[in-house]
Amino acid sequence: MPSTEYHNQCKFLSPEQGFKHLGIYQGGEDQWAASLESTWQRIVSDTDRVQRLGLSLPGLRYVVIHIWIPRLRYRMVLGGFVDVAAKVDIFIRQVARSVLRLPLNVNTAVFYDKENGLGLENCEADANTYHLVEALRILNSPSLPVRHLLIECLKAYQTRAGLTWHPLTYPITPPRGARSWTAQLIRHAASFDPPLTMAVEWTQPLQSRSSRSNDRPLIDYTPSEQQCSLVAINWKAAFKLRYVGDISNVSGTQSMKLPELMRKGHWSVNDRITLESMYDHWVEALMRPDTNRLRSPVGCTPVELGSTPFQLRIGVGQWIVVVKMNSNGTEPVIDHYEIGYREIGDVGSHPLGHTIPIRWWYERPRGSGVFYERRHRVVEAEFEAVCVPISPTYLPTMPSRRQRVIIWDLTVVDGKHGVNNDEVLDEALARSRMRYLSVIHHGHTLQNDDSLLDMRPLPRRTMLS
Repeated sequence: MPSTEYHNQCKFLSPEQGFKHLGIYQGGEDQWAASLESTWQRIVSDTDRVQRLGLSLPGLRYVVIHIWIPRLRYRMVLGGFVDVAAKVDIFIRQVARSVLRLPLNVNTAVFYDKENGLGLENCEADANTYHLVEALRILNSPSLPVRHLLIECLKAYQTRAGLTWHPLTYPITPPRGARSWTAQLIRHAASFDPPLTMAVEWTQPLQSRSSRSNDRPLIDYTPSEQQCSLVAINWKAAFKLRYVGDISNVSGTQSMKLPELMRKGHWSVNDRITLESMYDHWVEALMRPDTNRLRSPVGCTPVELGSTPFQLRIGVGQWIVVVKMNSNGTEPVIDHYEIGYREIGDVGSHPLGHTIPIRWWYERPRGSGVFYERRHRVVEAEFEAVCVPISPTYLPTMPSRRQRVIIWDLTVVDGKHGVNNDEVLDEALARSRMRYLSVIHHGHTLQNDDSLLDMRPLPRRTMLS
């Protein structure tokens, strides 16, 4: 056979120009809108012919499934008109009633029932399915220019909805006010039972990351029937409830009281009622019984009492608390406690361990939680092993130029709160009891490793899903 050569030059066009000869224009979330009107007019004109011919059910089914829906499918896959498919379904049902002479009160499900009904295709379900398929194709095709646009849309949705993961990793039904193409995609994925989950490599937007090292998503502790409500509340408010840290105090040891939390966001009355119900679930799941203290604080890694394998070295200026035990009974108990800070001076040596100079403060009046610097017996040596680091909160200086501090998070003076949980006393007692029992049983203390530990806060983790 003679060979054939083609000398016609091929002209390569950008994606925005490549389909104009078909009457299709691309751009943004409304990629195929330019050709939708002409296609719709063709379907309307076909309707007149169908009604004149008086088609039977097999003929009508063929026209709907093999002609009308394929024509619209291509133009609705990336279209921004998310309501068009539902309106097309209404149009097809009206045509079916007219052609097949059906009563007006026919149940909608009958039109799509393939066994005991008409067996027509559902245009809305068909369009949503192809939306999802096309989105997966785009997300798995790094070379497509539209992929960047879709990723930015998903990040914008995640930020506004207050989610802590990719919106398609575990889709939650968007609020009714979200009508974008992206929201419709997520809404369809969430309509399955169970929801259609996906494995995604994702870099969290900066706004969706927590500022605490071991924070947890609040939605994980929210009942499944209220997760949609939480997304809807975040959608409308500037203050997002994403992480446990968003409802906890500065130190991350306890949650805000409900009135304090309500002042954070400008929520409507109905949203406040919903949040009160969510708050009760959060308290039950996150807090210790009958308290607002977190079972696992955020911003730090909890360590079991007495299990630290290293000796924490107390630096100059570091505040500490020390428990003084009462050993008259069978078990040593807390008699009282003292606070102070490490003064400049050398580490001393003692048969029972290292000592450091401490400048002590005292509480006045007893039980008030307000501490003043001592004027006598100012600096004394204390065993470093029994000192537990704490963080003080300074109060305004008194007219006599005496300084005051508060320690505990339950103490409030002039609008200032302490930041330490009184559970540090349990740690201090555990250290003192361990030394006490060691001396009783062995005649000396059990020395831990003297390796230095960095006392700075834990580094911030990058949250990836």
